[in-house]
Amino acid sequence: MLSTARLFARPVAQARITNIWVSSRQGLYSTSATPVELVKELRQRTAAGYNDCKKALQSSNNDIDAAISWLRQKGALKAAAKADRVAAEGLVGAAVSEGQDLGVLVEVNSESDFVARADTFQELVREITVATLSSAVKSRGAAGVQHLEADVLNTLPTPSGKSVGDLVTEAISKLQENLKLRRASIVSVQPGQGIVSQYLHSEVSLPAGGASVGKIGSLVALKSQGFAKQEPVNDIAKKIAMQVVGYSPSYTFRSEVPESVIEAHKKDFEKEHQELVDAPKSKEEEQLAKRKFSKEKVFEEIVLTEQEFLGGAQKGKSVSQVLQDFAKKEGGQAEILTFTRMKVGDGIVKRADNFADEVSRVIQSVT
Repeated sequence: MLSTARLFARPVAQARITNIWVSSRQGLYSTSATPVELVKELRQRTAAGYNDCKKALQSSNNDIDAAISWLRQKGALKAAAKADRVAAEGLVGAAVSEGQDLGVLVEVNSESDFVARADTFQELVREITVATLSSAVKSRGAAGVQHLEADVLNTLPTPSGKSVGDLVTEAISKLQENLKLRRASIVSVQPGQGIVSQYLHSEVSLPAGGASVGKIGSLVALKSQGFAKQEPVNDIAKKIAMQVVGYSPSYTFRSEVPESVIEAHKKDFEKEHQELVDAPKSKEEEQLAKRKFSKEKVFEEIVLTEQEFLGGAQKGKSVSQVLQDFAKKEGGQAEILTFTRMKVGDGIVKRADNFADEVSRVIQSVT
């Protein structure tokens, strides 16, 4: 048996020996509890994520070398090696609950559009979206919009019994690209008081049920009461969701727009206006130079309810006016509550792709 003096003289690195008590600055701890020091050392040696290192040590009885082998088998080391590569392509997944009172959007990024078109990647996005919807329905919060980061999403369970993070790690190993679960948004209404509608641009055809995937997605929450039929309500909500994707509003109501945003638009207008005044002009530019800044024009550009409706017989009317006309015609009450929009790679600096390299990498992944 080790004496107390010898025990405390051992360096912390001796924690690799399993099922003994070792010393730390805080006192004594058991290696079976996966000490933070072991996780830290494994992360330094492998660059794998914290949760992956913790699982590896738990599965390997806190043996560092065995934990490294475990990580290699699970593909976590391959994922870590690719973690610094830019992933700005990918897909947005969308799904709405059976009661149409809650919807989710999920963005998963890949390095190349080539991989984003692969069945394996599309099914991955679909599984993650379904898992996110299931979790959101079970832990429903207040009505409105909620945004989730990757750290939360990676811990969600899936029907296969694996976590979302595990699915992503396995897909990285299979597809040989860096994949990133970037974000998710949840939009909900109070049950029985309205609906949530989704729209996906460049939608990919997938098996019926579950989730759909595409390049740009939106969710719109619509409060609705007193309608004899649900189908017309679904139709107008879908059109407004299309409006969000096509016209990219930033706010639902003008009351939400900060004065600083108005001032920023004004400065941009004045700069462009001065350039038109100073430069030689065509007749069209001369007319543009006579324009004055209009706050109303800003609202019509960035506020959903103030935007011109995207077309049809209602051309020239705002989204708010079209919805009011619809409610009057159908004998009910309807109003937009909120919305969210998600575009693949929005805000990510993209790399310059080499198509031949993409093809070669994917071929290697399946041979």
